[in-house]
Amino acid sequence: MESLKKSIEVIEDIVNNGNNFHSALKKCFENESKNKSISSSDISALCGCYLRHFIVFNRLIDDNFENIDSSLRITLGLVLSNGLFLKRLSKEDTFNFLKTTVDSLNTKFDLDKFEKIYDSKVNGEPLIDIPYEKDDKNYQNYLISPDFVSQRYNIEPWIYSMWKKQFGTNKALKTAKCLQKTLPTYVLVNSLKNDKLKLLESYKDDLIDTEKSDVLKYDKKEPIRRKNFLITNRSVVINYSLKEILDELDIDIIKPVYFYLGNLNNIFLDLCFKFKNNLHLDCFITPNKDLYNFRSLATRYQVNNINFIECEVTDLISGISNKGQLFVVLPDSSNFYRLKSEPDYFLHFDQNNLDNYISKQKETLDEAAKYIEDGGHILYAVNTLNRKEGQSVVYEFLSKNKYFTLVKEHQCFPYEKESDMMYYALLVKGNKSND
Repeated sequence: MESLKKSIEVIEDIVNNGNNFHSALKKCFENESKNKSISSSDISALCGCYLRHFIVFNRLIDDNFENIDSSLRITLGLVLSNGLFLKRLSKEDTFNFLKTTVDSLNTKFDLDKFEKIYDSKVNGEPLIDIPYEKDDKNYQNYLISPDFVSQRYNIEPWIYSMWKKQFGTNKALKTAKCLQKTLPTYVLVNSLKNDKLKLLESYKDDLIDTEKSDVLKYDKKEPIRRKNFLITNRSVVINYSLKEILDELDIDIIKPVYFYLGNLNNIFLDLCFKFKNNLHLDCFITPNKDLYNFRSLATRYQVNNINFIECEVTDLISGISNKGQLFVVLPDSSNFYRLKSEPDYFLHFDQNNLDNYISKQKETLDEAAKYIEDGGHILYAVNTLNRKEGQSVVYEFLSKNKYFTLVKEHQCFPYEKESDMMYYALLVKGNKSND
């Protein structure tokens, strides 16, 4: 039961120490690289499954038992993960391990009661107890309530309630459902190394053609990071919606283009590939936000004519000598798109930080506006689903900056075709006094 034991250590590192899923796994595997009695595949599967059902497992435990020790709670969740979903370990082995854990903690716990619950759930009883009969008028309302949706789709009730309030029940519910599905990923062809047709021919079992001349779709369940077309830098995962709006712009390679990046984002590679390194880019990076990784990304894909500058947004003037034709503004945000790829993301997210994100987003947009020439554009985007970080920020900016006009905006939902969880707005600067 070494795999189960190590899985407990990983989850404790995530839940108690605030480490994230991928880092906790990496630390475990590095520490146990020579231990042949553990299976990295089993540990990844057990921990991932537990985190993806974290809310409902804890609710199930709390509804049936009192004063559960943190380590025992995690063990119970992992036993449920294996029995209900993975079935990689035998029931006998997991329950022997569970009994040993209970004995070592010297705590009172009704193993027989837990086994009855376990068996009933394995045999098909619903994980979530619905307090209404199907013919009760409250039944359908409960199915779209924050309480039920939170357990069903492993999402914090306040997040779902916020989406429901801002975008309506239908869109909020469809978004929550999407978090449980494998959605297609889009890759941008590295035109500095190959062309689309050659890449498509070489990886026809993995990649699907799209209408865009430099984009392919990956629609498999196997993690894309293991695929050779990424490992060899022949392509890069891209945000489809953001690329689509960039494609609409008429960019002059003579004029400056600026980026402000609050998180690691590879969208600048699109312009590097498109203009064959002939377009100069200045990328401003929030201090302590992946400057090394940005430079490594540029080196990896052999792009040049690009300058990375680490600075606060209020210090842009130190790196800008001329007004630009385009400023791509991608400030840090609540990043709710990560709820899908990182099942533990909501465990680390502090709701109280939302106001700080919004304040910084407003400041970033205000500062970027100072460095745009007449006729130039600002592309503002946040990788999240929260109207207060998207549309509200842009509309407040427009109310204070009469020289700017909204060209296009869109709140992208993950269930839409070829879309992401993000908001973008394209703004143009024009001297209205001369209109």
